[in-house]
Amino acid sequence: MILYNFFQDSTLDEEQWNILHHVFVKNGEVELKENKDEDAFVKKYSGMCAELKRLYTALTRTKDKLFIYETDLNNPKFKPMLQYWKDMNCVRIITAEEKQAISKEQQQVSSKFYQFIHSNSRSISYQAHQNNGENSERSF
Repeated sequence: MILYNFFQDSTLDEEQWNILHHVFVKNGEVELKENKDEDAFVKKYSGMCAELKRLYTALTRTKDKLFIYETDLNNPKFKPMLQYWKDMNCVRIITAEEKQAISKEQQQVSSKFYQFIHSNSRSISYQAHQNNGENSERSF
């Protein structure tokens, strides 16, 4: 699954995303790092709930891997969450060079696989027909 420009397209502003610098989770409960008026705090940042719910859904519903693609890694909306994930050691940032190397490697593997299948397809097909009791005289 790819989450594309989630933070860039967020309706929240930079200040609202920066709330992540002021909270932490302890024993499953969210707590404020600073002593602030909780009611005022919750009222000011209530819009964050919807964004975090969407993010939570993307993070927890992914079956295999989640790729979070942000066109601007320096986006001030993205920085607090990225730093949080880095601190938790749960993200890997892939540079353009790494992406090209991965893509090149995937292309080479695909090419080798295609060559193997293409060069061995007749004998594989012939063996499959023989194993299924088909006429071995059949032309391929």
